[in-house]
Amino acid sequence: MVQRIAHQISEFRAVARLGCALALTAAILFTGCQTPQMRNLRKMGVLPEDISDRIAREQGGPIGSTGHTPPEPPTAESKSGGIFSRGAEPEAPPANTDTGVSPIPSVSPDRGSNGSKQEKPNLTKTNLLDIPTLAERANHLGRKHDGGHVVATVNGTAILEEELRLAQVQSGAEDALNPNRRRQALNTLIDREVAILDAEAKLGKSPQGKKFLEKMYEYGGKEFSRYTRIIKEKNKFENEDELKAMFRQSGVSYELMRRQTERNFVSMQYLQQRVMPAMDRIGHRDLREYYDGHPELFKIQDSVNWRHIFIAKVKYKTPEEARKQAEEVVQQIKAGEDFVTLSRKYCHGDSALRDGDGLGHHPGEIRPVEAEPILLSMKEGEVAEVLELPAGYHIIQLTKRQYAGMKPFNEVAQKEIRDKLRNEVATLEIKRLLAEMKRNAVIEIMPDS
Repeated sequence: MVQRIAHQISEFRAVARLGCALALTAAILFTGCQTPQMRNLRKMGVLPEDISDRIAREQGGPIGSTGHTPPEPPTAESKSGGIFSRGAEPEAPPANTDTGVSPIPSVSPDRGSNGSKQEKPNLTKTNLLDIPTLAERANHLGRKHDGGHVVATVNGTAILEEELRLAQVQSGAEDALNPNRRRQALNTLIDREVAILDAEAKLGKSPQGKKFLEKMYEYGGKEFSRYTRIIKEKNKFENEDELKAMFRQSGVSYELMRRQTERNFVSMQYLQQRVMPAMDRIGHRDLREYYDGHPELFKIQDSVNWRHIFIAKVKYKTPEEARKQAEEVVQQIKAGEDFVTLSRKYCHGDSALRDGDGLGHHPGEIRPVEAEPILLSMKEGEVAEVLELPAGYHIIQLTKRQYAGMKPFNEVAQKEIRDKLRNEVATLEIKRLLAEMKRNAVIEIMPDS
C-alpha cells in the first residue's frame, strides 16, 4: 500500500532527497547555499549574516575546525542490551503520566489552503529516557506507541516504523523491505533528528535563533502545502478531505507526511548554514590549483555542430533534377531562409526529424562519414558545396566548431571548479558535523532494525 502512494505522489521525492543529503548522497544541493528562504530571512532581519559563526562560537571553535571535546565515555551498562548508544544521556523531560509520552512542541502555526490559520498536528514522541535501564528499554523498543512501532530513538525522540517505511519509499527504493535500503533510510532519519536536536539546542539560546527556527518550520509547512497542491491538481481533487482520504486508503498518515517534509526541510537548512563558512573560504588560489592539478578534466575534444538536408535521387525523374533541387536549397540557405523550415520541406532523411541537425559531433561519429573531412575544414556559418553520394545529394552547414585543446581558465571554468569544490567541502563538513552531533547524543536502535 505504501508503494502505491509513492507512485501517486512522486513529487515528495524531492523532499526525500533533502533527507538523503544528510546521509551525504546529494551534496549537489549545497551549490549556492543562499536559498530563497535564507535570503528572505536576511531581508526580514531574522537571519543575521554571521549566524553560522555564532553557532560555531557556542561550541567553542570555528566551523571547519576539528577540535572537539569528547563526551564522558559511556558506562558498562550503556553497552548492554543489544542497543547502540553514544554519548551521555540528557536529562529527561517530564512525561505525561497517563500515556508515558511527551508532546513535540508546536513551533509555529501553518495556514491551510483556504488561508485560515491552522494549528500543526499534535504529534507525540515516546520518551524512553523515563525507563530506568537500557535492558528495559530494549524490551520497550519495538512495542506499539501512538499508532506505530518504535524502531529507534534519538535523545528520547522516537522514530517509528511508519516513518522508516515512508522514508524508504520516498528515496525511490523499489523494494521497501530490502535490508540495505532499510538501514540507509534509518541512518538518514537518525542524521535528520540529531541535526534538529542540535539546531534546537543552539538556536534556542537566543530570541533571534528561536525566530529563525520558527521560520524554518513555517517554510517547511509551505513546502508541504505546495506538494499537496500539486497532488490535488493532478488527481483533480476538489478539497483537502479527498486528499486525506487518498492518503488513508494507501496506508500513509497525512500528518506523518507533513512531519517528514517539515523536519527534512529544517534539518537541511540548518546544516547548510553550518557548512557555509567552510565553503566560502574557497578562494581563487584553490581554483587555480585544482585547474592545474587536473588537466585531464579540462580537455576539449574536436567537435562540430552542423545541419544537414538529404535530397534523394529516387524522388526525382533524373539525378540531374535532384542535384538542381539541392543547389537551389543551398542558395536559399545562403540567402538567409530558415534551415529548419527548408529541412522539413525538402529533406528525405532522418535529419528532418531532428529539425535539420546533423548526426554526430566528434570525429569518428559523424554520418555520412564522407561529411566529416568537409566539416572539419569549414568555418562557422559556412555552407559547403553539394556533396553527391550514390543515394543522393547532401547539403551541409557548419554552425559551431570547437578545436581540441584545454578549456581556458575563465569565469565558466572557475564556476565549474568552485561548484565542485563547494560540494566536496560541504560533504566532508556535514559528515564531520553529524559525527560530532552523534557523539553527543543518545541513540538507541532496536536490534532487528
